[in-house]
Amino acid sequence: MSAYINDPTNSNELHSYDMCHIDGGHTHDVFSKDFANIKELSAGCVIFDDYNYGAIKSFIDTEIRSGSIVKVNDSKIINTPLHFVYRSVPN
Repeated sequence: MSAYINDPTNSNELHSYDMCHIDGGHTHDVFSKDFANIKELSAGCVIFDDYNYGAIKSFIDTEIRSGSIVKVNDSKIINTPLHFVYRSVPN
């Protein structure tokens, strides 16, 4: 299942998700908006795509340093250079 989420606060159809996969725009503005929308949905686990793009890598690394997200450490999850699995930390 995939869904496009422009503004999760204005939809009666959206509730919360256990996992979300961000694979959209590759600019800081688009990526940060995608992440903000996902946090509104209370997504427990987030797969960030295209970590090799400079703006995305910078954004994710900043979120890790701030404690907003933490890497999921599970031996069953195989991270690749392009995909990393993180858990969103509630505000």
